[in-house]
Amino acid sequence: MARVLLLEDYAPLRNAVIKTIRHQVDVVPFATIADAEAQIDEAWDGMIVDRKLPDGDGLAFAIRARKARPDADIVLFTAAEPEAVAKAAGKHGIVFASKPDGIELVKRMAANCRARAAAPRDSLLEALTRRAQASELSVREHEVVRHAIAGRTRAEASAWMGITPGRHRGLVTSLLRKTGHTRLPQLIASLSSVE
Repeated sequence: MARVLLLEDYAPLRNAVIKTIRHQVDVVPFATIADAEAQIDEAWDGMIVDRKLPDGDGLAFAIRARKARPDADIVLFTAAEPEAVAKAAGKHGIVFASKPDGIELVKRMAANCRARAAAPRDSLLEALTRRAQASELSVREHEVVRHAIAGRTRAEASAWMGITPGRHRGLVTSLLRKTGHTRLPQLIASLSSVE
């Protein structure tokens, strides 16, 4: 079963999120960054992180988590925040969702994690990670390929990433140039042939 780290200090909300997604994923709750930080290198399929925590900034934790787990879906699930916070999260491939309206996005993330965990361990994602390191793909370019592997359309991937379809197209162009491919399906096919 897919594992999702939940970092939320407010117990009633933490319990509500667990109740909402526990049928899809194994949710491991934490109330402090210190506790979650000790487990950051574990095999997480996804992470749901509150912004304001008693021992620090959840966005800073999410950015560290993105570096440790580049293949994980990460949602910054927080109360209304300035647009700058949402942009900063997006820049690192972290999806921003406002409480309580963002619960649908959290459910989608859990379903995505469950689907990935049900499939044989993603050799495509492992190949993608090696390719990203070799060709210096940005976090956002890496995320574009992850969504393509998951079979999402440009519109779906753009919505999930919180960017416009035009920005998505620019990221595709950039990553194709870096990897020496002319089309995204060609890149995906080359990843599936990598051992």
